[in-house]
Amino acid sequence: MFFHTLVKNFNPCFILDLTATPKTGSNIISIVDAIKLKKEEMVKLPVIVYNRKQQDEVFISAISLRQKLELIAKKEQDNGGKYIRPIVLFQAQPRNSEDSTTYEKIKAQLVEMEIPEEQIAIKTGDKDEIKNVNLLCPDCPIRYIITVNALKEGWDCPFAYILATIANI
Repeated sequence: MFFHTLVKNFNPCFILDLTATPKTGSNIISIVDAIKLKKEEMVKLPVIVYNRKQQDEVFISAISLRQKLELIAKKEQDNGGKYIRPIVLFQAQPRNSEDSTTYEKIKAQLVEMEIPEEQIAIKTGDKDEIKNVNLLCPDCPIRYIITVNALKEGWDCPFAYILATIANI
């Protein structure tokens, strides 16, 4: 909101806004449908959304779905398919208050749930544990990445098949 107000105060000739969620009244000049994005390998389909009432349910669902997908991926690879190691992206809350579910709290929860620490990495503005890691390498142990705004900033994560947000909505 602040950015748009700032830009409008410059009195520009036009503002080009690239978004997947245009606001009402936007002058939409181009729409790219999901099938075209799929053909360009920009999205993984299908997109399935679950809403969980408790944070514990989010963790359990994400972990079990990732394990299930990895078993399917291994069977496919054994039958000549390509290597895939499904990764869960956990979206943490910004550190706005003491009860925010921060990346430290998510990591502690995963470790408490007996996820090996070498399978967990953090990618935020102040901490980037995957900076020099090749996530596509079969030897890479990472199966869980905790972020706050990385996706909003346009970061692309290969093998990201599950997004689990811990936002308190």
